Amino acid sequence: MKRNPLTIIVLIFITIPLYAETIHIQIKPGWNGICVPVNITQQAISDYVNSEHVSEIKAMISGKWIYYRNQPDDELTQFHPGYGYMVNAKKAFQLSFEGAPVGYPSLVQGDNFVCLPTDNESTVNELLSRYRSKNWGIQRIGAYDGHWGPGWGSANDTIFDAFTQIEPHRGYTVKVTKVGEAMEDIDPVDQPEHLDTFSNSLGMTFVYIEAGSYTMGSPSDEPGRDSDETQHYVTLSKGYFIQTTEVTQGQWREIMGGNPSHFSNCGDDCPVEQVSWYDTQDFIEQLNQEEHSHTYRLPTEAEWEYAARAGTTTPFAFGNCLSTDDANYQGNYPLPGCPEGIDRSKTVITGLLKANAWKLHDMHGNVWEWCNDWYSIYPSEPVTDPVGPDSGTARVISGGSWRNFASACRSANRNRYVPDTTDSYLGFRLVCFRRTVPESRRK
Repeated sequence: MKRNPLTIIVLIFITIPLYAETIHIQIKPGWNGICVPVNITQQAISDYVNSEHVSEIKAMISGKWIYYRNQPDDELTQFHPGYGYMVNAKKAFQLSFEGAPVGYPSLVQGDNFVCLPTDNESTVNELLSRYRSKNWGIQRIGAYDGHWGPGWGSANDTIFDAFTQIEPHRGYTVKVTKVGEAMEDIDPVDQPEHLDTFSNSLGMTFVYIEAGSYTMGSPSDEPGRDSDETQHYVTLSKGYFIQTTEVTQGQWREIMGGNPSHFSNCGDDCPVEQVSWYDTQDFIEQLNQEEHSHTYRLPTEAEWEYAARAGTTTPFAFGNCLSTDDANYQGNYPLPGCPEGIDRSKTVITGLLKANAWKLHDMHGNVWEWCNDWYSIYPSEPVTDPVGPDSGTARVISGGSWRNFASACRSANRNRYVPDTTDSYLGFRLVCFRRTVPESRRK
């Protein structure tokens, strides 16, 4: 059922989060370039607008426009905080949001349409100075106000349009020529200290996961549980970086020079698939030769589940049920007692759907992800830094995929394939560690 946007503010939250902001955006008839600068990803677009008010919304996610047109195959199903949106309105109305503020947007190399931070009424030059200090290359910033303006160009530090000030609630085009270091939020809000991120030269973004302990496996009464999910206490004694998304087709092509994916028409920002475990090792070997600051590999099964859970003990990082607004799987087969969703029957853009509490996307669904371990039976006693047996016949895969039921997408679910298997639902993501500099080279 669609909700009237004029009554949104009453419907969104029963409790207001700490540091909540109330945002009101006036929408004019025709196209509007707006941004959503608060953390409200749990709310679907259909909760805010309906066909009476809006004919189309589009957002640029990972450099690609995706759409909401009130159709079953809509890829844009949520407002993602920090992103800009083009809203084609049939009449004037007001959008109202309430939630925790977000800071710097997630930028990728190429084109972006995002919110920009507006602390102390920042000028464009002040903002660009911050990005430059973190080794970013920004070619252009533009804005939409009834038409696209050329905006600000960094090639000659010249303003060739009228705007110099960053305005709240406006979406900005940002052309990135070089991805730099992670930007620190102006006013960090309710974020765990360990969520340190960086991006490498391919635009792969990684988040740091601190060392810790958790109960691996599933309780005996978890719906969809398999008998090989014996619960046992695991300690990971060292922190690690894990990729926030699955490896994309564009990233694979950059390193390997081709694209094996069945869903190749999905685009460079969709997960690479039809890759075997051996293929991932070839990719990693080449990446380690080109990237000198970090060493890359597949996650162990224990590292993968720890990151997927993100501190939770429920079947999914999002709770006891898995919504197809949050994950790409066969939504007509949820866990018992959970509502049905949609079946997209294909992969979707990485990072499009909701991230878990540790900023990781698609840990549930989209494509199965190869792990480093040979498959084996879990121990029942506590273990530290498990890596699996030295040999075996099948490698572990985790997370489920676009063609699986919800039960296969649970954090604790285990599956395995012989390592030369390829299919349209098999992909991977990476972990990495900072390389240490030999003592002889530090002087």
